[in-house]
Amino acid sequence: IRVRRKMVLTEELVEWLKKEKIKLWLEPWTSSGQLESVIARATAELGTWEVGEVAAEMERLQARALAKLATKRMVTITARGTEGELEASFDCGATGAEVRRAMAERLGGGVN
Repeated sequence: IRVRRKMVLTEELVEWLKKEKIKLWLEPWTSSGQLESVIARATAELGTWEVGEVAAEMERLQARALAKLATKRMVTITARGTEGELEASFDCGATGAEVRRAMAERLGGGVN
């Protein structure tokens, strides 16, 4: 019964978030003060859930969305050095200098 109850909460929250056009992975919802206000609103409007239940599920949904977004922002680079080949993933926001430095360190060489 607990699993079914959680599934119902998830479904209701997802529908509510869509209706309200709230995307938990975007600002301002990624700051805790704003998320708390969304949790309070959702709890009041859905009416059948306790604040703790809504908060836990909302935070889980947000964490899942942010993790999914993070994987979309990753790029994989393959480098070849005297010791062989290295494949590493980086956030696409990393600068070229940061990537070169990290790759050089992993390959055991200096930065060029």
